[in-house]
Amino acid sequence: MPRKPLSTRIEHDLQKEIKKLAIDLEIPLNDLFEEALRDILGKYGRVVVAPQPNSTKRKRRKEPLNRGFDR
Repeated sequence: MPRKPLSTRIEHDLQKEIKKLAIDLEIPLNDLFEEALRDILGKYGRVVVAPQPNSTKRKRRKEPLNRGFDR
């Protein structure tokens, strides 16, 4: 199924945190949004659309990156 654009406004702090998470996990921000939308649809008992097999998903990191400056 082709992807469609979706425009929305979210709180600034929420936007900053989701961007940081995408960077830490090394996955596209769009993939995080799609995962969140599937989770909320499941929470409310709606039909959850399975991810496309030819998605651009990248391998996820098991642990977030260390954002500190420890050497």
